[in-house]
Parts: sequence; C-alpha cells; structure tokens
Amino acid sequence: MRENNLAIENNPKYAPAYFNRGIEQYRKGDRDAALHDYGKAIEFDPKHSMAHSHRANVLLDKGDFDAALRDCARAIEVDPKNHNAHYNRGRTHYRMGDPDAALADFDAAIRIAPRERAAYRGRGDALAKKGDLDAVIANYDAAIRTHPGDSSFWVNRGTARSQKGDHEAALRDLNKAVELAPRSADAYAERGEAFTRMGDYDAALRDFDKALEISPRWVYAYRLRGIANRKKGDYDAAIRDFERILEINPAATLSRAELDLTLRMKNGEDIVEWDEGKNAGLDLDDDGDSPLW
Repeated sequence: MRENNLAIENNPKYAPAYFNRGIEQYRKGDRDAALHDYGKAIEFDPKHSMAHSHRANVLLDKGDFDAALRDCARAIEVDPKNHNAHYNRGRTHYRMGDPDAALADFDAAIRIAPRERAAYRGRGDALAKKGDLDAVIANYDAAIRTHPGDSSFWVNRGTARSQKGDHEAALRDLNKAVELAPRSADAYAERGEAFTRMGDYDAALRDFDKALEISPRWVYAYRLRGIANRKKGDYDAAIRDFERILEINPAATLSRAELDLTLRMKNGEDIVEWDEGKNAGLDLDDDGDSPLW
C-alpha cells in the first residue's frame, strides 16, 4: 500500500498505482475504497481493461449488475482477450438468472485461459442450473485434466455423478477428493450425501460428523445430517440438527420446513418425504449456506 501511495503522491494521475492500490483495498475487504481507486485508474486511463473488469467484480459484490455488465463490456471492447472480464460477466449473468449467457462467457474465459480454475467452476454451476448433469461431468473432466490436484473439481464431478445415480463412480471421485484434501468439509459433506442417496445412512452420518468437526457452524452439513438421521428413523437426532441450524440462522426457511416435516413424521403422520425440500417449493440454498447442488 505504501509504495502505491508514494507513486500517487509523486504523480496524482498515475493510473497503474490506483489500480494496484484498488487490488490491495479489495483484499483488505474495503470494497468502497477499491471502487474509488479503480474509478480513478479508469479516469486517468479509460482504456485500462483490467481496471474495468476489477471494478465490475466489486460492483457485482454490491449487487449493481447493470453497472458490472457495462464495465465488463468496456473491458472486453478494449481487450477481447481479458479472460477476467469474460469470467466476471459470466458471474453477473449467472446472478441475474441467465445461465445461457453465463455459459457463453465462461466458455470464452476458458478458451482464452484454459488453466483458469474459477471459470470451470462457473461453467459447472451454470450447467448445473440448467440441469445438464452430463455436461457438468464433461466440464469437470476437462477441469481435472488441467488441474488433477484440485479436490473441488473431484467433489463437483462426484456430486453430479451421484445425482445421476452413478454411485460407484461418484464414490471414486469423492474418495479422491478426501484423499487430496483431508480437511475439506465440502468433500466429506458431499460424500455423505452420496451415501445417503445409496441408503448407507451410517456411512453418511460419519461423513457429516467429520464435516461438522472441521466446520462446526456449517448449516448445510447440519441439514444433510438431519435428513440422513430422519431417513434412518432417528427423528430426535434429526430434530436436534434442524434446531441447531435455526440457532445459527433463524431465517433458514428450508430447515424450518425440514424441522416441521420431521416433527410431523415423529408424531406418526403418514407423510411422503420430499426430495431435499423440492416438494416444499424451496430452493436448496434457501438457508443461504449451501453449495449449488
């Protein structure tokens, strides 16, 4: 920070110093300061493509989607090979509910920078939103070829395979993810969910316990464990899990619905269990702390 401040003192119109200071401000968590510095970089160098794409990232964080799209478009106009601008525009389209437009941008980002990990994740999310599990798997096939040591890619491919019902392949992927990242709560949680789909509730509960040992306030893992406990017939344990979620996040609408269902089942009501909340008309991430899948 000091070096950039000195550069700006020496030349108050030096765009690169503002840009670099903006990056530092963003890393510190000061988005308003970052927005100011990226703006100054653009003021003194309107063709600073990276300043436009970095400012778009801040605007996206702040929920100003239209402004983020304008900055991404300008960044790409100045430098069509700015993969960061394509990626941020893809993220913006995804947040706006347009997975097709998002896919076009993530594809462009990967063509320009085939080793860009975030673009593979973005493309996987957009494909999952469209429900195209085969394409999700193919996306992570490519990602794993490029970055075989990235456990998150194995988790995401394993999750897609589990959702397709290919349990053997799913467990191979998720076991590999745990091998690569034995402290990854996500790997244990997703493997636990795969075990739940297979009806192996004891194995699932062991994995959820491990995920919560690593990340004790992760409501997604509590919800998955609650579902596994309920499917196993241990309603009291399931109730404790859903009540714990509501202690952490009282606005967790999905888990409140899961708790209500569990109480009714415990009381002997003849209820067909829904599929992870879908029959309740709720999205999987209504609790605000779950992966896309």
